[in-house]
Amino acid sequence: MRSLIVALVAILTAAGTCFSQPQIVTGTGTISLEVTEGVESAPVAVEWSLAGHTWRGTGANGLSLVVNLNTRGERGIQQITVTNAGQQRRLLEIALLATPELDPATAQYWDGGWSAVRPIPGPQETDEPRERGAWPLSAVGDASGATWMGITPDTLISFAEPTFTYVPDGRSEYRFHVRTVVDPGQEERFSLAVGTVADTQWGLLRSVWQAYHEAFPEYATVTAGAPDAIWGTSSQYHAWWPNIDREELRRLDCTWEWCYAPFKRSGDFWGREDEWVYESLGKPFSERKRAILGGSYDMGEISAEQFRQEREAFFDEYGYDTGALFYTPAGIWNEEQLALEKFADSMVVNEQTKTELSLWVTGYDDEVLVQPTGTSYGERLEEDYRLLAENLDIVGYAFDVCVAGQRNYSDAVQQPLAGRSWDERGVFFDLGISMVEQMQFIRGLDWADAPFDRGLIVGSGTSFTAWHVDGALLELTLTGQRRDSWEAMCMAMGGKPRVIWKGYELRDVLQDPDGMPRADFLNVWAKMADYVTLKSFQWGMLPGYNYLPGMDKLQRDFPLLRECIRAGWQPVCPVEYSGDDKLWMARYGSGADTRIAIGNPADEAVRADLAVLNEALGERECVFVNVKSPLEPLAQSIEGGVTRLSVECPQRRQTVLRSVLAIRCNEPLQCAASVQEDLDRLTARIAVTVANGAAAIIEVPERRGFDVAGVALNGADCAERITLRSGENVLEITYVSQHFGFDSAALDGFRFLTDEGEMAFTIVAPDPEERVQRRIIGHFDRYFRYYAQYELDREEIAEVVVAQQPVAGPQIVLSIGAGAQGNGWTLDGETLVLNAPDEQEAMRRTDELLAALDARFEHIVPFRPMYGMAGHHLTARELHGLTMTEALAQEGQTW
Repeated sequence: MRSLIVALVAILTAAGTCFSQPQIVTGTGTISLEVTEGVESAPVAVEWSLAGHTWRGTGANGLSLVVNLNTRGERGIQQITVTNAGQQRRLLEIALLATPELDPATAQYWDGGWSAVRPIPGPQETDEPRERGAWPLSAVGDASGATWMGITPDTLISFAEPTFTYVPDGRSEYRFHVRTVVDPGQEERFSLAVGTVADTQWGLLRSVWQAYHEAFPEYATVTAGAPDAIWGTSSQYHAWWPNIDREELRRLDCTWEWCYAPFKRSGDFWGREDEWVYESLGKPFSERKRAILGGSYDMGEISAEQFRQEREAFFDEYGYDTGALFYTPAGIWNEEQLALEKFADSMVVNEQTKTELSLWVTGYDDEVLVQPTGTSYGERLEEDYRLLAENLDIVGYAFDVCVAGQRNYSDAVQQPLAGRSWDERGVFFDLGISMVEQMQFIRGLDWADAPFDRGLIVGSGTSFTAWHVDGALLELTLTGQRRDSWEAMCMAMGGKPRVIWKGYELRDVLQDPDGMPRADFLNVWAKMADYVTLKSFQWGMLPGYNYLPGMDKLQRDFPLLRECIRAGWQPVCPVEYSGDDKLWMARYGSGADTRIAIGNPADEAVRADLAVLNEALGERECVFVNVKSPLEPLAQSIEGGVTRLSVECPQRRQTVLRSVLAIRCNEPLQCAASVQEDLDRLTARIAVTVANGAAAIIEVPERRGFDVAGVALNGADCAERITLRSGENVLEITYVSQHFGFDSAALDGFRFLTDEGEMAFTIVAPDPEERVQRRIIGHFDRYFRYYAQYELDREEIAEVVVAQQPVAGPQIVLSIGAGAQGNGWTLDGETLVLNAPDEQEAMRRTDELLAALDARFEHIVPFRPMYGMAGHHLTARELHGLTMTEALAQEGQTW
């Protein structure tokens, strides 16, 4: 396809000249805007004029349009306002039209679904309505480039879809359509985006999603101020069902919980007295007891007041420690009787959509589909969200079935609601808009008493709702259900974290797992675990709890996976490699903060010769170290914007490279990089050899939790611009910890346990009942009791001693709040002191210290019964209490 670099060309005509339609002029063609009306697609006559970057259009019967054009680089945004000053409702369709010429050998079309296709001549088939989960984004392209069109992430509109008529060896017609309803005296606003990709060698979808996220970066990252819980994985009900073990969850990096249905009936999340007593339509309460709040509940036997009290007590104890998310069925399902009695105006009308479900949300009720926007239920829902946030220690909300695409044609949509659209059946409203509006409301709540700024939103990875969540729970497995869709979801989420749900589900992979010999069973299971690990690094996914117990390799690599994901997964990984071996590549971050993950799925180690094309990463060339062996100097060369290096990739393992420097120099460079790491200090050493002296510009990467203390070239301090001498030069970058005032050796010298395995230290907490101090005390107590139980075979040890004044002997002193002297840990003899300005920082420092201690007090969580791996598999093969490495060793195998 010919290159299409979008540029607004206002100089082609003087302001005030009239045109038949607005146009964005490109390198070889135009992208124009069309306006039609009604199901007949009748052309709407509009007289346009251009002044600066704004098109103004006037039509008959009081219709006016304003199109503000904003172009930057290879993308353009058209902000459109449609006003109806007439007397009749207008059902308008506005479309962008591009006429690309595609190479027949490599032409592709993506309609916003799960994958791109090779187009057939003529109009491409398009489902209407589209499959739920599709994105309002699309693209056409070939090996030479692509054009993409869609809505902007902040646009909420019910109909936004592409069409494509393919003409081999000619000009095809590629359109992106939105439909809007404009009542008399009303206006509608929405924005369309168009962009080009000059190179699709990494794949059409990857290239388009990369361009889209770079155009709208704020929608590809976690909301500022959201809880840190989002950067770990899901406990998958192990912090919600009975027998909650917080220390086990911490060691498995399970930091948030999808607290399923902590209410009696959908539509009354709070639990009101006058709505509490009713007879369920689906199944008696006694026949469907609920595993919630760490216990078992017969919801027909407990009063509203008692339930609210017990719920509040549960979240007070566990909520912030386990990252508790209050579950909602996306706010679009109500218990049927409640909806009929109080929220009848909200009930969805659509004979082509399932609007009634039985035994779903609560397991005993019948529920109906509702629309909160513009209805009585919307007011109730917002009241519930506010009451819950004010009264419960939750970190946010979990949105189930958070997928746009359900249309409502009821009387409620006849009022002038923003975002309505229309089809041959009439005016409709997409419930996905309601979901996003709920998220916006939740983020605007008063979270002042919480140890974070804004509530967390976890939803799904599909449809336009994915742009508005902080993270996603991908309800799929990598080997079974929906295994064809998770790549597209990851690309849509960009740098946001996402968790793989379900589990190994052996029966979806093996025909007869029960009949397999123990050794064969373990070998297959170990390979599945490796597959999950490699795919997680490749696609920026976090395996949930059900993938973790017993998997010692994955547990040890999990902190590295979390670190990569926090840097931000990117769809395009611009790395070429030689050889026939298949490697699974991923890129995290950009510029000087880039990480490259290389997965080797083969049963043999592979020597990979890599070429990192730095132009796609930033303005300078990256120098890398191997994260798993940072002390070993990694040799590499830089020339022509490409970093070349050779890496040994172990069998069925991932290798992660991290940039320690970005440099721009016009001369070829030979480099060798290493890093020495400790709690309190990091030192990166980069040897740079150049044949002739040369000027260079360097960029030093940031390190989370560290400040740059100094940058030296050949022993002398240097700035961004440096001069390399002929031969070898040494750059040394020193970082100092923001939060640790001592090194690992000093921490190892602190006496936490006696020779008998009892806790040797006292916690000095001025106010041990204050929430933050209570939480920290609990963290340390559980940490060492857990370790003693599983590694020292101590069934019980004494609880940690707490004092309010300093004592003799080893002690951990807490200083939190106004009197804190800094933000971090200091160690003076036998006194370990935590200073922190507030609860959030105090808990961060506590988690960091415990993570630092994990190498000294290591415990790998062994096999446990879990979803997808029934307990009888473990019992029959005598796997309880073992790790995969230990179990394979019993069979004479290695992992």
